[in-house]
Amino acid sequence: MLVGQPASGRVLQCRDMVAEILEHLAPGWPREGSSKPEERARQRDMRFRTLASAALVSKLFSELALDVLWRVLDDIDVLLELFPSLKEHQHYGSTIRVLDEVTPEHWARFQQYARRVRALRSADSVPRVHASVWTLLESLCKGKPLLPNLRRLKMGLYVQNPAGFMLLVSPSLQNLEMTFYHGSVKSYRVAYSEQHVAPAAGILLQLILSKVPNLCTLSVEDGLEGLAPRHLKSLTLLKELQNLNLLFSGVSVDFATIHELSHGRPLRSLDLALGTGFAKNRTAAPFGDAFRNLRTISLSGHSKDLVCFFDAATLDSLTEAYLTVADAPDVATWRGRLSSILAEVPKSIKLFHFFFEKKLSPPMQHLAYLFEPCLSFPNITAFEVELSTNTPHASDADLFKFAYAWPKLEFFSVQYEVIALQPRASIRTPRQVQPTLASLISFAQLCPSLFNLYLPAIDVTQVPSKDSVPLVRHSALRNLQFSKGLHRGATANLLDVAVIIDMLFPKIDTTRSVVLTEQTPSSIPRPPPSDNRATPWGLTRVLLAAMQARREQEEP
Repeated sequence: MLVGQPASGRVLQCRDMVAEILEHLAPGWPREGSSKPEERARQRDMRFRTLASAALVSKLFSELALDVLWRVLDDIDVLLELFPSLKEHQHYGSTIRVLDEVTPEHWARFQQYARRVRALRSADSVPRVHASVWTLLESLCKGKPLLPNLRRLKMGLYVQNPAGFMLLVSPSLQNLEMTFYHGSVKSYRVAYSEQHVAPAAGILLQLILSKVPNLCTLSVEDGLEGLAPRHLKSLTLLKELQNLNLLFSGVSVDFATIHELSHGRPLRSLDLALGTGFAKNRTAAPFGDAFRNLRTISLSGHSKDLVCFFDAATLDSLTEAYLTVADAPDVATWRGRLSSILAEVPKSIKLFHFFFEKKLSPPMQHLAYLFEPCLSFPNITAFEVELSTNTPHASDADLFKFAYAWPKLEFFSVQYEVIALQPRASIRTPRQVQPTLASLISFAQLCPSLFNLYLPAIDVTQVPSKDSVPLVRHSALRNLQFSKGLHRGATANLLDVAVIIDMLFPKIDTTRSVVLTEQTPSSIPRPPPSDNRATPWGLTRVLLAAMQARREQEEP
C-alpha cells in the first residue's frame, strides 16, 4: 500500500514515527528560575499552536497530537471548560463558575481528555468554581479519580474549602507540590488562630497521603506552622517516597519523627527544618539505613542540632549539603561544630551551601578561616555562602585558598554585607578587606571549569599594570557578578579594569545593547543596581561588551 510513496509520506503514516515527531513538541513542565522566561513562554506557546494545528491534519495525527497537547495543563479550568453548560455568575462582587447540567455525552467527552492529563501546574482556579461543581463531579466519578493518569500536581490548597482540591488528588500521582492556605482564618489577629488551623491542615495532609501510594516526591512549601509531629507519621506509609521537602512548610521536625523516617524507604533527597531542642530529645539509637542513599540534604536549625543530625545519620552517598544556621554562635564554636558536621560527610561531596540567619560573633573574620574545614574536600564543584548581616574579610589570600583547594570548581558565590567607606571621623573603625583583581587571576589560573563567579565587590583602588597580568583566556566562565559593584570604582581607570578582566575571562556574558535612555515596561524586572550602566561596574561591562564585539568582527 505504501509502495511508490516518497519516504516522507511513508513516515507520516507510521504511528510510532508520528508519535516520536510530536513528542519533540511536548511543552513539558517549565523549569523554575530558568533564564529568559519570556523566550521560554514564547516557545511554549508556539508548541501549543503547532500541536493544535497538527490535531487537525488527520485522524492519526489528531489522536497523537491531542495526547501531547493535553499532557501538561496550566490549570484545571482548561479542562472544566469542556462542559458547555459551565457559566459565570456574579457572587458578592466576585465571579464564580457554575454547572447547569452534565449530560452523559458531555461527561464522556470530559473523561476522554481527562485521561490524557499527566501533569497539572496549578489549581488556582478551584476557588472560583462553585462547591456544587465539585460535588457533582465527585458523584459522576463514582469513587474513581477525576484525573486517572495524573503523575504530577502543584496546588495551593485552601484548608477551609478543600473539596475541589481533594478531587484532584489521584492514586497515580508520583510528584506532589502543595501549599496550605488558611484563608480568612489567618486574617483574624488572635493568638489561638494558628493552633486551630494547624490540626485542620494536618488532617488534610494525612488524607492526601493516604490516597497516593505511588508518590515519589512530596514538597510542602507553606501552611504547616504549629503542626504536631503526630501528623507527619503518615509519611512512613509512602513506600515509594524518594524525595521529601518540608523545609519551608512551617513545620519543625523532632528527632523521633526523623528517626522513624530513617527506618522507612531509602531516600534520595531530604529537606527539613529541625525543631527547637532537637538535640535534647535525641535517643541513643542512631538513624536507620534510609539515609544511606541520600544524595542531597537541606537542613535548617540551631548549629548544635545540625551537629546532632549528622552525628546520628549515615550519609555514604551525599553529594550536596545545604545548611541554614538559625543561631548566632561565636566563631570558635562555629568552627568546632562545622568540623563535627564535616566529619560525617563523605570526601566525595561536591556542593556546600551555607546560609546564616544571624550575625556571627565577632562579625569581622576572614572568610577562609570561617570555612577552613571545608577546604579538605577536593571534589567540590559548587560553593555558596550567604552571610546575611555579617561583614567578614575576603582578602585575596582567602579566595586563593578556595581556588587552590578546589580545582574542579564550577560555581562560587559568596554574599555578605559590605561596609561603606568610613568618613575620617571614624578612621579608627576597622576597615573591611575586599578582594582585588588578583583574586580573579587566582580563579582564572586554578579553576579551569569555573562557570559562575559571584562576589559582593572587587577593590580597584590599585589596578595592576596590564603587562603584569597573565593572558589566561579562561574559556569556561560565563557569569561574573559583583552585587555591590567595584569598590572605589569611581576613581579607577575602568578601561584598564575592563582590559584585565577581558584578558582573564574573554567569554563572560555581557549586554550587547547600549542606549542612553532605555524604555523598560513596568512588567519587566529592572536589572540590579550593581548592573546599572551608570555605575562603575555597569560601565565596565559596557567596555567588556565592546571588546568582545570587536573581537568577533576580527575573527574569521
